[in-house]
Amino acid sequence: MRGGASFLLYLLLAVGVGDGRHIFLTPIVSHARTVVVVILPETGVDNILYKQFGETIQKKSPYRTWSVIADIQGKAARLEDIPSIIWSVRDRLREEELDAHAYDLFLAGHGTSGLPVQLYASIYPAEVDGILLYNSYLRQGQMITFPVPILTISGDLDGVNRITQIADMLIDNIDGTDDDDDNSLLQRSPIVVLEGVNHGSLITGELPENLKMADVKSDLPVDRAIDKISHITTTFLVKTVDKDTTSTTSLLNESRKTLTLLQPIVDIKKMTLDSTLKSTWVTYAQIWLSGILGPNSAKIHVQSYVNRNLEPALMEQLDGSVTIFTFSEMVYANDNVTDDDMPPASPKLLEIKSKLFNAQRLQTVLSNSTIGGKMKTCRDVNYASFIYTYHSAQNITRKRFDRTHTGIVFHEDIVARSKSEWEQQQLLVEQRGKVLHVTSVSWTSPTSTEGIFYCKLLPPPRITEWIYVESLL
Repeated sequence: MRGGASFLLYLLLAVGVGDGRHIFLTPIVSHARTVVVVILPETGVDNILYKQFGETIQKKSPYRTWSVIADIQGKAARLEDIPSIIWSVRDRLREEELDAHAYDLFLAGHGTSGLPVQLYASIYPAEVDGILLYNSYLRQGQMITFPVPILTISGDLDGVNRITQIADMLIDNIDGTDDDDDNSLLQRSPIVVLEGVNHGSLITGELPENLKMADVKSDLPVDRAIDKISHITTTFLVKTVDKDTTSTTSLLNESRKTLTLLQPIVDIKKMTLDSTLKSTWVTYAQIWLSGILGPNSAKIHVQSYVNRNLEPALMEQLDGSVTIFTFSEMVYANDNVTDDDMPPASPKLLEIKSKLFNAQRLQTVLSNSTIGGKMKTCRDVNYASFIYTYHSAQNITRKRFDRTHTGIVFHEDIVARSKSEWEQQQLLVEQRGKVLHVTSVSWTSPTSTEGIFYCKLLPPPRITEWIYVESLL
């Protein structure tokens, strides 16, 4: 149980929302420990739409549970709003003859409200016993050091806080830990992605139009979704308040299911760019472009690095093999989002500008090798990227994709006349109705003996985004 907010803190920060029209749902259990869950709504969502969710938490909780749904007047929640909200809650509970040491307080944020919730808890950890992030995610790399327990719940059909962003959070927060560290981290701060749940599954009503347009249709009726989310929530409350081992094990199992669900996305992201700034995917692209088949393909050794300023290099070895060094640039979207605006997801990877060698050059070097079929182009590599990513996805994801999309069309490459033209021309990715159209840009060195081949590649993570989310909208 935590202490009350200091009066000085209240005077400094309690501006904006005041007492508002906070909804206080009184407990339905009389003789039990008191727990308070304060929910901050998503931007633009009326707090009354969370009433069923708050009531369901109370029904499933073994505690004397107060559900409080803050009124932030339809605006985006801010860090400075939270002290006054908590002050109002504590003031209301004092009317029930409950001082700040008589209950456990959990602060919850839905969507964009997740950021101020986690900022408040990180700055004033003595004020809360834990935080709940619904359809939100933890800021980069903070899970290990975060001062209070965290529960993260999202849905695999959330089109706003996408499953790919949860995968980014996993990479940022638990990548590189061994299995014991991983278990310990997830026991304290479980991460749960529920199948069939979207961004609006928490509320009994419509999201604002901008969020509704971005969200994928849920597979579950809202009653079932709220029931599932509430069950995970109350399990976390019991685990945190009573240090209950059964609840801890249950949440760890849910987190393990989530890791399995997200593993294909994590693997695709790491294959595209790993922590050493190497790209296994570009390595594959170079080998495919060579056209070398069968055992002779073992004669090609490729190292693919991220460096926009270097040209590819080819070294013939004494054993008749060849070592290739390729260099690429990862091009990201510039959304002008700062760390103060929202929890930073990894920026969207738009294209990979790769500098490779063409098949003719490798045929010359490996003159006794078997060349397979017609010469490969950027179009062929991008098609292979789609096929690889599609078959890496979970069965349920492929089935959803197959039901809703009507195709991906890979057009012939645009052949640039110069390096500068290749640099300026972007990979073309356009959605027309339910069909995605992809056109790459290539450039080949006019000196045939060089055999340098520039290629705009479609990143596998971008295809993942299409398969898991965008094709379903």
